[in-house]
Amino acid sequence: MRPTVKILAARSRSLCRKFAYALAAILLSSVCGFAAEIPEIASQLSETEIFEGESVEFLVEIRNIKNPAAPDLSEFETDFDVVSNGDESRNQSSTFIVNGRVSQQNSFSHLFRYRLTPKHNGELTVPPPMATIDGKTYKGRPLTLTVQAPEEQDLVIPEISVDRTRVYPTQPFEVKLRVFVRPLPDAPQRDPLSVLRRQPPKIEVNWVDLPTGLVGEEKVAWLQQHLADDGAGFALNDVTLRGGLFLEGPRTA
Repeated sequence: MRPTVKILAARSRSLCRKFAYALAAILLSSVCGFAAEIPEIASQLSETEIFEGESVEFLVEIRNIKNPAAPDLSEFETDFDVVSNGDESRNQSSTFIVNGRVSQQNSFSHLFRYRLTPKHNGELTVPPPMATIDGKTYKGRPLTLTVQAPEEQDLVIPEISVDRTRVYPTQPFEVKLRVFVRPLPDAPQRDPLSVLRRQPPKIEVNWVDLPTGLVGEEKVAWLQQHLADDGAGFALNDVTLRGGLFLEGPRTA
């Protein structure tokens, strides 16, 4: 009986060694599968060429980090006014089963949205966004934005007025925008914007989103009053309300 006991013991040791090797291989595979990837910063502009006074959407995506802090855009202050338009997590986790083996794949990404308004015209360089992760600074790549000076014209004339020039703290005041459009030469009684329903002109109003220190009526509420029911009007900033356009009514200059 002793030889049998010895053989079983030897087999047990062999099986244990094989199990240990297999376990080590699995652990090694798991470690390799979850090895941290190098953080990356990608950025994109919604437009590469705009007119002075217009804004452009700027997207910054930080990859391979689960919950990154917002990027550093302090270098933008020289040439741009920067407004945050929110952010969203794009983290994903997938589980795969192949031949009975289970593996998991994770991808980490966070998207930050901004609105950039150039302070002057010209060929501007959008600085690279920066982020400090685990004590190390990572940079995106710089982008180029062409900002054209407004052309001299008399077809469309905007007019901004206020009902008072001096106010006290908490005292309300009203800002009014009127847009005058030259009539159509062959149809002076027709709304000149009606021919542009398919591709309406866009107007940028930088105080639609109130600056810091001012409080006003809820944006959606007061913009709702100016929706163009006939489909002829202006696209205002990047605002979408019922898919409508704004500032309908007589527009003659």
